[in-house]
Amino acid sequence: MATNLRIEDIFKEKDVGKILIMSDFFLDVISAYTSSLEDLLNEIENTAAKGGGCIRKIKCLVKPGGNATNTAFALAKMGVHTILMCKTGVIGESIIRKFSESTTLKPLVARGRDAITVAIEVENSNIMLNDIGSNDDFGFKDFISLYRTLSEKEFSNVKVICVMNWGVNRRGNELAIRVFSMAKEDFGHIRTYLDTSDPRDKSIIEIRELFNSVVGKGLLDVFSLNEYEAVKFTRSILGKKSLPEEYTLENAYKACVKLSENFSDCRFDLHTSEFSASFSEGEALSILPAFNVEVKRLTGAGDVWNAGNILGELLQLENYDRLLIANAAAAHYISNDEGTYPTAEDIINVIKKIPQKEILLNV
Repeated sequence: MATNLRIEDIFKEKDVGKILIMSDFFLDVISAYTSSLEDLLNEIENTAAKGGGCIRKIKCLVKPGGNATNTAFALAKMGVHTILMCKTGVIGESIIRKFSESTTLKPLVARGRDAITVAIEVENSNIMLNDIGSNDDFGFKDFISLYRTLSEKEFSNVKVICVMNWGVNRRGNELAIRVFSMAKEDFGHIRTYLDTSDPRDKSIIEIRELFNSVVGKGLLDVFSLNEYEAVKFTRSILGKKSLPEEYTLENAYKACVKLSENFSDCRFDLHTSEFSASFSEGEALSILPAFNVEVKRLTGAGDVWNAGNILGELLQLENYDRLLIANAAAAHYISNDEGTYPTAEDIINVIKKIPQKEILLNV
């Protein structure tokens, strides 16, 4: 493996810094169907035709979820001190506080309405049914209110501030602009990290405001994307003729080249099921194949990848080594039955024992 990194060494440094992450929390009910999508649809139709009933070929997992929450819990499992800001109801708050006991995660909760996701996992896809609760209403006032509850000691040594699930938050642009401005101007040039999640409900105007007022103003250091997001944003910003509307690996790669060429102050990190890559100033800085594991779950994979990527950011690793950690973290998560987040030892074991895929990319 082409790395100079002694993988055991990355976890020896105990005080790598803290992460502040916001803002979505869901109660996740993950239902894994053990047969094909066609079989599931047939069972649903047959059950409905009989007036209702149970479908039992399901394995269910109930846990805290949401992009920010999954990433925060994964970072905590890796030993990183993480502050999570979110907005939820009484049930959600009790769950997040219970799950964060005896971890390095500190939840800061604004009172709102509970959000629930029912994720149906089948074949190579996951269909998520969302009641978004108050996740569409986390704004700068919520951030300031929660930030003021932190002591100077608790906020000290925050190295990265992350905004997640911009796509579901109608106050997403306001939050990103003002929080990232504070990170750069008031907090001493703290690194900033964005994963928008699915932007399909955002207008062209909102997308362009994000790029013009955040990415193009030097407020964002790292933009994390999957295939759909990369192509969607490129076509929205650079025009429909800039790229075909096909969410292939090749188009995602080309999209990140174009985005990084036009927004040179930001690094674009692409994560896919086959590889991950980092781009800056119109070039791929590094590309790394995914690990070849049996996929047992999909929901939350990108969030755990982000956690590994952010850990690499904290450790100031070279691009290849940072992507190596991120890919290994995601590989552990998607390949274990319980859907547990990886520890440092889990990440080391994946890197040492699991072969990587071959990258088949025509660019």
